[in-house]
Amino acid sequence: MKDHAQVKDAYTAYGEIWGDVYDEYVEALNESVENARAVNFLTPFARNGTTLELGVGNGHIALPLSATGASVHGLDNSQRMLASLRAKAGGDSVTTHLGDMAEFDLGTQYDLVYCVNSTFSLMVTVGQQIGCFESVAKALKPNGRFVVHLYYPDTENFSGAGFYGDQRTTVIHIDERRA
Repeated sequence: MKDHAQVKDAYTAYGEIWGDVYDEYVEALNESVENARAVNFLTPFARNGTTLELGVGNGHIALPLSATGASVHGLDNSQRMLASLRAKAGGDSVTTHLGDMAEFDLGTQYDLVYCVNSTFSLMVTVGQQIGCFESVAKALKPNGRFVVHLYYPDTENFSGAGFYGDQRTTVIHIDERRA
């Protein structure tokens, strides 16, 4: 296994920093609307299948998605965030895994793997990102889908005012030769 532990950054520390206050943070930003949109988008791909959320945190997407009938697994590198997820109502409906989304093998193949709310951006090295794509490729069933949700900057305004949040969708088909 590759040693990503030496990278001390937002990716490795996120859950420890935010674990106790993440629910309050999400509500303060009114993220519940965006989370509902994400669940609505993912539901048709997840229905009657097995799903894996990378960077599941405390379950803002995984819990409502599991309520649709999907079998939901969640991977996170923070024991604190996973404990928070399990403590919530319905927390036992998500199978949790402690691990690194930059390199994982959970011994299961999924119909859908998803990584939302710019969690993918917490992997700051190209090696981590490539490792994630390689792990996802192995974890997907034939014809499985990988959904990555990223924010993109307002390139007309670099004042720090924020990010665009509209629903732009790009579909990329992945096979063994190309992404």
